[in-house]
Amino acid sequence: MRFSPNDMHNLELAVEKCFDKFSIDELAIISMGFFKSKVPVRNFNTISRIIDKILENPSAVHEVSLAALLKVIRLSRKIPIDDKIYDLLEKLQCEVSRLSIMCNVHIALLSCSTLTLHEGCLLKIAEVVLKNITNARIKDFERLVLTFGTFNLLPQTPDNFIEKVIDELRKPYREQEILTHGRSFACCIAHLGLSGYYPLDLIEKTLNKPFLEQTYGKYCLSYGREILSLNNFVKIFHKNANIDLSDKESLTLAKRYTDYLPDENYAKQYNVTEKLYMDIKRVIESDRGANYVVGHHIVTHHQRGDLIICDDVNNRPVAVQDVFSNIKFGTLCSAPNDNNIWIALIVVGRNGMLYKDNKPSGHFLSKIRELNALGFKAAPVCWTYYSECKTHEEKLKYINTVIKEAKSIR
Repeated sequence: MRFSPNDMHNLELAVEKCFDKFSIDELAIISMGFFKSKVPVRNFNTISRIIDKILENPSAVHEVSLAALLKVIRLSRKIPIDDKIYDLLEKLQCEVSRLSIMCNVHIALLSCSTLTLHEGCLLKIAEVVLKNITNARIKDFERLVLTFGTFNLLPQTPDNFIEKVIDELRKPYREQEILTHGRSFACCIAHLGLSGYYPLDLIEKTLNKPFLEQTYGKYCLSYGREILSLNNFVKIFHKNANIDLSDKESLTLAKRYTDYLPDENYAKQYNVTEKLYMDIKRVIESDRGANYVVGHHIVTHHQRGDLIICDDVNNRPVAVQDVFSNIKFGTLCSAPNDNNIWIALIVVGRNGMLYKDNKPSGHFLSKIRELNALGFKAAPVCWTYYSECKTHEEKLKYINTVIKEAKSIR
């Protein structure tokens, strides 16, 4: 286990003070110290100067140094505050062809972690990987599939990138790597769901008990969220398959990987997204009534629950307060088959929106796909638009627009 040195703050101050004296390779060595210690660089100005240093002459930066610098940038900048990440991706797309797959994966991860989409750069990365796909690691596939799924992007390559990855994972010579890096394999298969791919044979291999025991251990408490995701994919998209976890295991994982639903009657220091959830619920209650909206975890592999409302065929609200009260927590819930229109409103916070694109990330789009498959009419209520509504009337108007769009889904 790595421990953070006690004097990392002083080291950061020293780096900031002597920054101009360091070469790009020396900065890379320092960056690895921060990354391996899991200590982000707190000063945004220092990270900006590192980016500027790369931008000065990107073709002269060795790929090992570049990978180290990208790691600390990714660790230290979770939310883009300016266009520097996009500018960096713009420059680096010209370097993709000379870089190794490993380094290109770190470029993609920087794009993914900051939700900064640069299609040209990601397309070139996909092309380079496809040309040398046999030398790519499962860990590389995992991270690239996550990146393209996060942006809901299918690269316009001659061969379908996602399908080529799936075919590669089925190759017999990958078996030993799968056994050695089982968790990366499981995560990769789960990330395929972001792009709408649910290969049953690979899911079956992952949910196989000997594989789970070798990869995670005997007890389900050690299973990652990816296992619960794959289990739910089977129940939603492969209903006739018989390869899911036991109900007890599903319940245990659901309890571990879901948050409590925000409640105004429960005193807690809520974050911005949770406050957004409560505000949206409050606006709906003021219009429909408290019995006509309820929060619930429909798809249990997602961290946050959703707001559920219902209209009859004449567009009149139907009470929903007690509909899910008898359903055991951790159970996937299909919409009641009663000829009513069941609507699931997904609250998308600021960190769920693509940078400067005003679109939800692939995690929310995949959730919409799953809810629709369970019989709901799902639509996102996005922070970007909701935060622009200054009055109660404007908020209600926006929510009703989202509800109308949800009901139009066929």
